[in-house]
Amino acid sequence: MLNVGLNILFIVVFNKDVEGVAIATVASQAVSAVLSVFVLIRSDGHAHLEKTHFRPFKQEILDIIKSGLPMGFQSSMFSISNALVSSSINQWGHLVVAANTIAQQFEAIVYSSTDAFSTATMSFVAQNVGAKKHENIWKIIWRSLILTSLVGVVLGGACLFAGPLLCGIMTDDAQVIEYAMIRVGYMSRFYFFAGIMNVFGNVLRGTGKTVTAAICSLSCTCLFRIISVSYTHL
Repeated sequence: MLNVGLNILFIVVFNKDVEGVAIATVASQAVSAVLSVFVLIRSDGHAHLEKTHFRPFKQEILDIIKSGLPMGFQSSMFSISNALVSSSINQWGHLVVAANTIAQQFEAIVYSSTDAFSTATMSFVAQNVGAKKHENIWKIIWRSLILTSLVGVVLGGACLFAGPLLCGIMTDDAQVIEYAMIRVGYMSRFYFFAGIMNVFGNVLRGTGKTVTAAICSLSCTCLFRIISVSYTHL
């Protein structure tokens, strides 16, 4: 909410354009970080923050590096593959670029909604692995799959049917709207598969198999994108 409010403030009031969006993002993240620490200091639970906690914990740092490096590498490879896709799209002219940008807004809504459930899956799986309640893991997986697929199908369908109207809010160019709906059409019908993929990937991460999850994701999603883009150029 603060990010949205600051965006309006810097763009509308101070006429900062792109610079205003960047400032708003950094400022809202800084405020969020400070408030999060403040809440941890005031809490009485297991995550209560004290002065003695501000020191390095060797084993915990090593565990975080072990889990974080594969995930960071995976994210960077996704960015590289996305850059290649964007480069391919840019060759089709400014109308297609504008349409793709608009369509990505709908994609982000569906992705964020489904990813919320798949991310929660990792937390619940890790908790049950730590508590040695392995019989609960498949219950978590099936419920996550159902919720993720349901949200993906419902929101995807909503974007598909309301797409032309929503695209009209961002542009009045009929050609751009037509191009945007091509991407929205494909993504809306099949984007729930991304949620399913993320559920299983986060199950692997929750069980500590972060390298395996990264290899699966990179070898399929990123590699397939690169091959597809290369084939398009040919």
